[in-house]
Amino acid sequence: AVFSATMATILFGVSGVAVSSAKPPEKNTPLNQLRQPTAMQRYMEQADAAIEAYQRSLGAKSDFGHGDARFGMGKAHLKKGEAGKAFDVLRQAVEDNQSNLEGYFRLAQAATELGRLEDAEKVKREFWRVAASLPRFPGRHRLRWRAAFLLFPLTRTIV
Repeated sequence: AVFSATMATILFGVSGVAVSSAKPPEKNTPLNQLRQPTAMQRYMEQADAAIEAYQRSLGAKSDFGHGDARFGMGKAHLKKGEAGKAFDVLRQAVEDNQSNLEGYFRLAQAATELGRLEDAEKVKREFWRVAASLPRFPGRHRLRWRAAFLLFPLTRTIV
């Protein structure tokens, strides 16, 4: 059925409405097909660029260690789906900065993705030990990560 401008005026009291009788576009138009790989390519390129930047920062001298750089690199590897590399890098990051609660969560994610459930359980136990030992003031995100571990079967896929 063709919906005319006259019908729009009668039904809705508006005039000057441009009405098209063309069919709505299909879900998989060529433009949509072009956008999907482009978005994914951009996402992967960003992760690659992040890994390169973090790798360069590991070569720089640091008085405080490279825990943050390793943590960022591990998250980027997780985003790319490289759980093995992420696990190794995140394990080093947590060793460098033991108060990084998100680091434990991401390490448990990588272990679970690799099917290393015993390692994931060890990481969870270590997380709870560290979370309990942190003083109140640096733990502003502590509640978030405690909730994430409590709901780990649901939250483990969040990157």
